[in-house]
Amino acid sequence: MKHLNQIAEIRSGHPFRGKLESSPKGNVSVLQLKDVTDSFTIDSQNASRIQLGAVKERYLVAPGDIVFRSRGQTNTCALVKELGGTTVVAAPLFLIRATSDAVLPEYLCWYINQSAAQSYFNRNARGTAGRMIGRDTLEKLKIHLPPLEVQQNIVELAELASREQVLMAELAKKKKYIVSQILMNRAKTQGATP
Repeated sequence: MKHLNQIAEIRSGHPFRGKLESSPKGNVSVLQLKDVTDSFTIDSQNASRIQLGAVKERYLVAPGDIVFRSRGQTNTCALVKELGGTTVVAAPLFLIRATSDAVLPEYLCWYINQSAAQSYFNRNARGTAGRMIGRDTLEKLKIHLPPLEVQQNIVELAELASREQVLMAELAKKKKYIVSQILMNRAKTQGATP
């Protein structure tokens, strides 16, 4: 078992001052809290684009990085799979980048979103109205590190389970529609006056 800061670099998001002025011709995409979805994905398509001068390296996002929500009722994260150009994260997000060959970024992201890590965050959160996870708390998160092959198996199984949930929801929706149509047809044919 290792602390997160022993296997990953943790960076604070870019400290923008004031509201971001979005510009379709902006040279940089900015990932904000709203872009990390509850399904542990990044909505980079709707990320704001801004015009920004020189960008410091520590704020730049790369595929394989993990974006962590340090504020709000849920302190989950999402893995960055692909980007459409220069992208930075805005504070209060944290950028987590695996630095050890002993951990897969996909596994690390999965682990942070699991109930054991979430319980740790719940016990160590600051504030009541504006709940926050500090950098020191994030750094001390304990991570179980099975062999890479096991990590890969866990990631693959978790992705299959997630896909199954999506398919089951789609199936339930379609089933409801079909049953509704059958019942409506029955009502129309049985309710007709001779």
